Amino acid sequence: MPTEEQKQVEEAKKPESKGKEVQEAEALIQLKNANEELLKENEELKEAKKSFYDTILNKQPAEDPSEDVPKVDIEELRKKTFNPDQTNLEYWTNALALRDALIKEGKPDPFLPFGKNTPVTEVDISGANRVAEQMADMVKKADGSPEAFNALYQATVKDVNLPPYKRR
Repeated sequence: MPTEEQKQVEEAKKPESKGKEVQEAEALIQLKNANEELLKENEELKEAKKSFYDTILNKQPAEDPSEDVPKVDIEELRKKTFNPDQTNLEYWTNALALRDALIKEGKPDPFLPFGKNTPVTEVDISGANRVAEQMADMVKKADGSPEAFNALYQATVKDVNLPPYKRR
């Protein structure tokens, strides 16, 4: 009668059992590698957290990731937008780019009403956004073709009859 140790030796000699041991070893190696990666990520997060707290405690400005983005020259965009020798497609492309640049810099939206006695309402804001979205959609659908843009513009934009203005 074989002893317990002999049974284990015979089991180890079988090819199936070696496969299981190899699989277990590979699984352990994968777990170890995954654990090392998690530890590295954890250390990076700890460093980021420490620098964040240091920034807050020392009242230093945080690094702005948007600094890498090149600044848009608003005056150049204005010149492009109000150039009389351009197609409707070019005009709206430039106007939308100008609007986006002004809004990003915290300046007033050029699609909104302005004036000393003209308050901006939610209706004005939603209307300006709707116009910008509609025009951006037409620019995208035109795919660089001024003729296609004009056809889309004429099919989409409708004239609105306003009541006559009464002078006081």
